[in-house]
Amino acid sequence: EFRQIKIVPKRDSSYTGLLGVTIRFDSYHNAEQNVVRILEVFKNGPADLAGLVPTFDYLLGTAERVFKNPDILFEELTNHIDRPME
Repeated sequence: EFRQIKIVPKRDSSYTGLLGVTIRFDSYHNAEQNVVRILEVFKNGPADLAGLVPTFDYLLGTAERVFKNPDILFEELTNHIDRPME
């Protein structure tokens, strides 16, 4: 099941990173490439506010770009600090 969410990356000392999640680049059954698996969601972080569910949700990309590696994810996050990312 796929769902689209809006998430706003933020810098905040109460959670790690820009999304407030712990992630792992992983493979997914029948996926053509690697995906970003959500392992942990920090309370009140951008991922929590967007409704991401740990160990259930994966980040595949934005409307314009697939997260093929950690560098692409990091670039997209830093380009969208305090702005919605779809």
